[in-house]
Amino acid sequence: MELKEFLEKEKMINKSEVAREMYPDINGAPIRLMQKLKGHKAGSGPQRFTDADTEKAKSVLRDFRSRLDEFIGD
Repeated sequence: MELKEFLEKEKMINKSEVAREMYPDINGAPIRLMQKLKGHKAGSGPQRFTDADTEKAKSVLRDFRSRLDEFIGD
């Protein structure tokens, strides 16, 4: 499953908060992520969800998983 598909299907994950952690220096991080996920046309072409974006998102989700595992325990 692609990350884009996962983020669209999994309703328990708040994409706005994921975006804020992915792009901490960008004020409109949630908008940037939504544009990339939807391939919104901006400037010279569509916004693309790159391999670097995928790695940032996976890093954010791994961190969340660690916090969740710590909370839930075994």
